[in-house]
Amino acid sequence: MVPRRWVQWTFGRWVVDATAVRDGPELAALSDAWEACRRRAALPRYQEHPDRLRHELARRPNRSLGAVLLREGDEVVGVVPVIEEEQPHHWLVRLPRRTVHALTVPLTTARVPSETLLVPDDDTAHQLALAELLTAHRGADVIHFPGVRTGSRLEQALGTVRAGGDGRWAWHRARPATRLQIRFGAAGGTTSDEASFDDYLAARLHRQERSNLRRDAKRLLASGRATITGLHQPGDVDRFLADAAHVWSRSWHSARGGSFPTGSGTADDLRWLAGRGWFRGYVVHDGAEPVAFLWATMADDTLWIDKMAFDRSWRSLAPGKTVLVHGLREAHEQGCQVVDFGFGDYPYKRVWANAEVAVRPITLVRTRWKPMAACLPSAAYGRMRATTIDAVTAAGLDVRARRFSSRRLGR
Repeated sequence: MVPRRWVQWTFGRWVVDATAVRDGPELAALSDAWEACRRRAALPRYQEHPDRLRHELARRPNRSLGAVLLREGDEVVGVVPVIEEEQPHHWLVRLPRRTVHALTVPLTTARVPSETLLVPDDDTAHQLALAELLTAHRGADVIHFPGVRTGSRLEQALGTVRAGGDGRWAWHRARPATRLQIRFGAAGGTTSDEASFDDYLAARLHRQERSNLRRDAKRLLASGRATITGLHQPGDVDRFLADAAHVWSRSWHSARGGSFPTGSGTADDLRWLAGRGWFRGYVVHDGAEPVAFLWATMADDTLWIDKMAFDRSWRSLAPGKTVLVHGLREAHEQGCQVVDFGFGDYPYKRVWANAEVAVRPITLVRTRWKPMAACLPSAAYGRMRATTIDAVTAAGLDVRARRFSSRRLGR
């Protein structure tokens, strides 16, 4: 069954159309081509998997799924998923240890959950797909790209459209954020199918650091009371979340105002991931008491670190470091090629990382009074904050300011 089309037009060898995708035969007709496009990406992301997006839509019925398709002949060679929803936009005031919602305005939002477009590595292909996306969603108040990889063809295509002076949209580019990674096979790393995880440690850590790592693990586990338990199955999810919430309440994250997800949607989501074999949960127990945990997702040979924490009273025995190394070792043995630590440039991540990527949110705001009034004040605050960070960095005070912010303000 061919999905229902909104528009279709041809440019050279490309045929571009925007399609409304609904669960059922329409999505099934696209799934194979969609997955082939996703797998061709340099770093496939499970967040763009058609089954993942279908699960997200099932959980939130106020959302719908659209797609811009790029064809070469009769073959679909590019897919740009777009999630459409009525979404509240918040004015946020960041105070020490907490964030306050000052004002909420409902907006019609189209969100593109991709760091790079799932189209051929070609400038024209990106520009055509982006132009069609803007045309198909011209009724939206906001089109949001939550994480555009800097230097990517997507960022360049957005810059080209912006330079064209399209007055229908106001553009806001946030400051780039860094995601630290381990790339097995990169400088200072190894390749999973050629060497052991110990070879990675030898290349990454000094001899004394490796000795300390072994010593900490031995001190933690040698008594026989402390154990590391892998909880990866759907039936393990409730136990994992209960243990992780207990650890979080006694961690420095909680002491600095960090929140832990407790809604039923979180458990449903983890059970879905576990059912596909993607969920990775590890807990360090002292007897029956949990003292550290690692929460991660492994898909497409990439381990995505979602959360980890340890009980502060156990700091001297380094349970957080021990459970992290245990999870990294198992992922490496299972063929992991990339470990993504998520956002936040913390020193403990720098110990392990040998690569990094920079991404920035880019938001297109429709030039109407309601979306402009909702979005521009927060955009102005973001620019002012970025200018302040640049000034602090230029003065050589960025490390000291980042340490103060994370330790005192809980950010």
